[in-house]
Amino acid sequence: MLEIKRGVVAKSVAASLAGVLLITAASSSALTEEQLARKLASIHLKEVLLNRMVTSICMIDANVEADRNREMVYEARDHFEESLNVIRKDVAALDQSLSSVRALTRQLDKGHERWFRMRVFMDREMKAHDPSESVLGQIALMETGLEQVVDRSYKLLKRKATKEGKLSLGEAIQETRQFERVMLAEKMVKEACLVALGEGGQMERALLHEAVMHFDKELTLDESSPLAPKEVKAMVPLWREVMPRVKALADGEAVDETLLGELEALKRDWFKASDVSLIPKTS
Repeated sequence: MLEIKRGVVAKSVAASLAGVLLITAASSSALTEEQLARKLASIHLKEVLLNRMVTSICMIDANVEADRNREMVYEARDHFEESLNVIRKDVAALDQSLSSVRALTRQLDKGHERWFRMRVFMDREMKAHDPSESVLGQIALMETGLEQVVDRSYKLLKRKATKEGKLSLGEAIQETRQFERVMLAEKMVKEACLVALGEGGQMERALLHEAVMHFDKELTLDESSPLAPKEVKAMVPLWREVMPRVKALADGEAVDETLLGELEALKRDWFKASDVSLIPKTS
């Protein structure tokens, strides 16, 4: 499953999400603080995993580390599908008399259907790859809707955990900071790739502008925060060097030949510096 190391929140992620207890009225008291932190972090990072699939398909279209990204798509696809089923079971185990829980259950059911439509498009793109007839834009559109459902699942479970006193404010902030660091990087690289391939037109360039703005703020936070890992701080100047070229792409300038490859490499090192791995390691 996801591997994530987070200061006071968790030192490592267990090998399988299935081994972590469900958050329910009956069983939540049995959850240790570390188990709870791992579980919440793993659900949160499913959003990053969705972005990663779109990014990798886009990079294949752009012929950037195509073999590596092809493997990433298949691994991320299978892991996300398994994880989505676990999230649905978690929410189904909550008190269904609550309107918010019932609403989320319905959204997850629809999200499940949306996921399989997205998977059909992804499999088609991977098997009969033809950039001139790319379904990448449709995949990206479905990914956005599904990401919102996963995000709602995370927020509902996190509110429950905080209310029950199983997650302190400090721990919540620490987990959120690490998530934002990797999520914003993944989103920016994804949007840059989509714009470079001409997907989405002006709307996609606007999304890239927004991603650049938020990631710029993230870099500023990491520069000044005493809690940011030293490996992350060391990478900030490297991102600063490449950001003007990403902004130029968002402004409509032609992408230079090396930009996407450099962004992909930086993003990979950024995840490593943040101690985050989205794909489970098999022995």
